[in-house]
Amino acid sequence: MTARTKKAQLAIKDCWLFAISSKADLARRLSTESFKVTVVDLDRLSADVGNFKLFSIR
Repeated sequence: MTARTKKAQLAIKDCWLFAISSKADLARRLSTESFKVTVVDLDRLSADVGNFKLFSIR
């Protein structure tokens, strides 16, 4: 078994997914030059309960 090294924690305000204002904003942030994510894609993914997990930040 290998020892894990402790990673520096990223401040929530420094996370590129923090403070997403809309589905369109999320789609834009997840898109790449070769693959564009659309709001329709996000709606399809969110329709299946098994595709995501809800959690709260303490």
